[in-house]
Amino acid sequence: MTIVASQAGLKEKSRISIHFEIPEKQFALVSKWIARKTSQEDVKSSICLTLGCYLNDSLVELSQTRDDCGSLEKQVSLTKSIWPSHSKLVMSLKYGDTSASFSLCPPFQMTPDGLVDVSEFLSPGQNVIELNQGQDMSRYKFVLHAHFPTSSQLKALESRQKMDQSWNDWLLHISRPLNIPLKPTNQAC
Repeated sequence: MTIVASQAGLKEKSRISIHFEIPEKQFALVSKWIARKTSQEDVKSSICLTLGCYLNDSLVELSQTRDDCGSLEKQVSLTKSIWPSHSKLVMSLKYGDTSASFSLCPPFQMTPDGLVDVSEFLSPGQNVIELNQGQDMSRYKFVLHAHFPTSSQLKALESRQKMDQSWNDWLLHISRPLNIPLKPTNQAC
């Protein structure tokens, strides 16, 4: 996973803005991931952008106890994303001419890896993610990742596609004409 941006949570109520740019060429790979639910195209080489939340203490502990964990990328790759559950944290996104806001305490939808996939809320060029924290979040570090879909994401997608196919098969089956044999009657009027 490549870290696009990282920001430590702040001590008091505040707003954190994460500004980043996605070049048109790279956004084509993000678009491939965004279309995964409706496309049959192989998405293994697509790019996802996900937001993770990590405990600072866990990251510091890794850097102090393991010689191979000097970089933040290595630390977050070995640490589970953990979102606060009893705080006020709202993510606001501005993409193109559109904006959206979602609660992150806890997130309404996470990847199987505990990350929040923000890919579908992005556009080519400049993007902004704002984290509005309603209280002390200094225990956490927020990290925006760019990566190929994880094996957990691909398994979840495959499972979803199988369920969708099963549903579509059932719809075809249930909507077929009924095969009811009728016996002709010879009644004269």
